[in-house]
Amino acid sequence: MTWGRLFTRTTRKVSLTEAGQNFLVRAEALLDDFDAMRKALRRCTHNHPEGCG
Repeated sequence: MTWGRLFTRTTRKVSLTEAGQNFLVRAEALLDDFDAMRKALRRCTHNHPEGCG
């Protein structure tokens, strides 16, 4: 997948392009999912020190 330009930059400001905004939404969702998986794994290993399988 090609995102194109993510930012528009002038001498005074940097802003997201539409592609940049879409990328940000997807990246935030991935980070939220990763954080949820990390927390679930932490709970699992805390409750079952021998493993979570």
